[in-house]
Amino acid sequence: MQELHYWSVVILPVFIGSCSIAFINVIKRRVMKGNEASSLQFLICYFYAATAIFGLVYLTVWGPTMPPKLLDGFWRAVILGSAFNVLIQWCNVKAASLDKGEVSLTAPLQAMTPGLITILAVTLGEFPSAIGILGIFLMASGSYVLLFEKTPSGVYELIGPISRLKLLFSATSTVAEKCKALVVLIALSSAFLGTFGLLFDGLYTRRGVNMQGLILASVSLTAILASSYLAWYKIAPDTLPHQNPRGFKVLWGKSRWWLAAMGTLWVITIFFVQPTFNTAMVAHVGTLKRFQIAITFFLGIYIFKEAGFKGGFWHSIRYNREVRNRAIACVLILIGAFFLSIDGLPSRIETRITRWGL
Repeated sequence: MQELHYWSVVILPVFIGSCSIAFINVIKRRVMKGNEASSLQFLICYFYAATAIFGLVYLTVWGPTMPPKLLDGFWRAVILGSAFNVLIQWCNVKAASLDKGEVSLTAPLQAMTPGLITILAVTLGEFPSAIGILGIFLMASGSYVLLFEKTPSGVYELIGPISRLKLLFSATSTVAEKCKALVVLIALSSAFLGTFGLLFDGLYTRRGVNMQGLILASVSLTAILASSYLAWYKIAPDTLPHQNPRGFKVLWGKSRWWLAAMGTLWVITIFFVQPTFNTAMVAHVGTLKRFQIAITFFLGIYIFKEAGFKGGFWHSIRYNREVRNRAIACVLILIGAFFLSIDGLPSRIETRITRWGL
């Protein structure tokens, strides 16, 4: 009976939230794949739509009132979290807009944040345990496998995947090679920035105390992001000739319901996942959320036929190296994330930065 209760109040809600995150990734790729709108145009529309939905939920449930129990440093955490998310969300959308920005490739790379948090911890004097070191090794191995494109024929080609990033700067690289290298670089940049964004997300979630505080933080964050992207667009627009000003018209005409769906899915994620922190350990919830990597992978190959997927999943696993590598990478990163989550480093880092007055 106790196991059934845990399934109903923790595992099922987090699984639903993970599905929502995965569908957000897929919709983002679907909207941006056509290159009809610029990254900033999309971000402006998406985050204003999300702000409207979060605002509607807040006013419907709590009315025009402030949460009575916000803890000290709540707004500071929201502002700092927003500052990092400005670049994180831009990286995610920019990667989705590129030809090689397939979600089955970018999702595992963007999930490298726990490993990078561990690196940050070491620089602050917080060292991982043996289980944490194993988690780092597995996550690094997963990202490494993603960059294999052929069977290695020698020692250099065995270590070659890491060197593929230099293709971005090589005069002899093809356009396709440079594009894939750029996608990998942007996805890893998102994971690096997420190292700090995730810490502040955790801080404002706890300092908000309850769901009202969390939704207030969410509507504030999306409003700050939308306004920041609008200012960025006014100062340095990123449009190509065919996107200006047509990009906004395309987003409103063809994709407004997709944008509304993304905002709704975000609200669903918050409502389903965050309350589980009151029932389960943070490590358990964080690990379960990583299921979105596998869900995004499956959606990417089935919906967009990424990595040359055809002939069924097991057929592709057997005969398609790219699909097989991405599947192996997902498994390695999921297991690595689990080991890192039980190491407790994020909590120790948050304690340290709280002492610094943040």
